[in-house]
Amino acid sequence: VTVYSSKKVELLSRIYDHAKKKYKYGFRLLTLGWSDGNTFLPVNGSLLSSENQKSRINEAREMDKRTIGFSRKIARTKATSVMLALIDLAKKACIAASHVLFDTWFCSPSSLIAIKKKALDVVAMVKKTSKMHFLYNGKMQPLIEIYKQNRKRRGRSKYLLSVEISIVKDDDTIPARDIYVRNRN
Repeated sequence: VTVYSSKKVELLSRIYDHAKKKYKYGFRLLTLGWSDGNTFLPVNGSLLSSENQKSRINEAREMDKRTIGFSRKIARTKATSVMLALIDLAKKACIAASHVLFDTWFCSPSSLIAIKKKALDVVAMVKKTSKMHFLYNGKMQPLIEIYKQNRKRRGRSKYLLSVEISIVKDDDTIPARDIYVRNRN
């Protein structure tokens, strides 16, 4: 009987654990699920290593291109690319969906436009950063500046502000609605 340590696993990498605030050896799991608002059904998933070779502990062995292991090379690609691939597989399997929901990790103009090209709408939380700009009043601006320019709802309203913006990346532009809420939870 041969016993293997987990440190010998192919594509093992250093992964940051946000709960414990330290690095561990392992993989990230990206799960695509379907929901009707009450239930959540996992549809597909992918284990992700790191695309950065310096973060990987073990590299993958050379293998026959006809094997299932060879198709797992997706573990070394960016999570945003894997997300788009999982959406394509779900559409190919005729899983009905009209919206894609995700958090700030995947919310970038390129991801939003790529999903819109797949005839799906997106509901997502956007990062509060000055690096990402959106078209508002004919000018590319970060969300913080858009927020400062508008009058907010008074009182204890959960929704502070709702404005029409455009998401622009290269030559592609799509309309969007930016909603600012008081309590993110």
